[in-house]
Amino acid sequence: MTELNLGLVGSAQSDDLYHFTGRNGDRPAWVPADIQQMTAQQRLERILKEKRFRAFAPLGATTACVCFSESPADHLGHLIRTGRFSPWAWSLAARPC
Repeated sequence: MTELNLGLVGSAQSDDLYHFTGRNGDRPAWVPADIQQMTAQQRLERILKEKRFRAFAPLGATTACVCFSESPADHLGHLIRTGRFSPWAWSLAARPC
């Protein structure tokens, strides 16, 4: 197996999944106003309180979904440091079957 040099981002996969609750930048019009007005921390608190995710169609897609990242810790730090995401996320650690 050949290892690819991915440069700045490093390895692109992790055994853990993350759902960021705060993407920085414009809020799509199809996201309800109550969610658009929340901070990333408030969104995470709502997910934990309601014990559910609310799915939306991302980036102009037509099917609603909940997005997760499988990025390793170093790349998660890169996403936060570069301002792409706020440092608030729900995490699920993968376990072997």
